Amino acid sequence: SGSVGERDAEADAAAGELREREEWISRLEGSEEDIQEAQEALEEMVEQEEEEQEVEEVEDLMEYYLQRSSAIQDEAERTLAGARDLEESIGISLSARRFE
Repeated sequence: SGSVGERDAEADAAAGELREREEWISRLEGSEEDIQEAQEALEEMVEQEEEEQEVEEVEDLMEYYLQRSSAIQDEAERTLAGARDLEESIGISLSARRFE
């Protein structure tokens, strides 16, 4: 086989390669943790956005029901005023007939 110097050089190269692999694996494990953290943060953001969307939908529905109830109240008031006018008109008409 080769000289002692060659074997030392081969051992150094193998050790360097091993160190590089260990660093690469260490970076990869760190990346996995980073990816996990990023994924959890993203899931939390999506959850918050969904909650905000639900709140917005409820607010929109409440606004719609408020507008509808207001419109119904206006219509009821007009109907009541119409009924009072009709009642008054009938009263006048009946009074007029009595004096005939």
